[in-house]
Amino acid sequence: MSMLTGKDVEKEGYEFGDVSKNIATAAGRKISGKEDYEFGDITRDKLSDLNENLGNLEAEILRESNVSFLFQNMLKGLDAPQRNAFIFQAVQVAAVVLLTW
Repeated sequence: MSMLTGKDVEKEGYEFGDVSKNIATAAGRKISGKEDYEFGDITRDKLSDLNENLGNLEAEILRESNVSFLFQNMLKGLDAPQRNAFIFQAVQVAAVVLLTW
C-alpha cells in the first residue's frame, strides 16, 4: 500500500484520496520536470498565465478602442476611489436598464 500512496501507511495512516494524489503528483513531476512538484502546481501556473494574458488582452483592447478614449476623458479628474464608485454606479444603472428592458 505504501507504494501506491507514496507514504508510510503504518506510521502516517491512510486517507481517502492518497492513491489518486500520489499518482497525480508523479504525473505532475514527469510533465513539469520539477522534482519538487506539489499537487496543483500545473493548475496554479496555468491559471496565473491565463490571468496575465487576460489582463494584457484587456489593456490592449482598451488601448485600441474608442472606449479607452471615452473613459479617459470621462474619468480624467477623479481619483481611484471616485473612479471605482463611478464605475460601480454605472454598472448598477446598466443592470437596472437591462433588467427592466
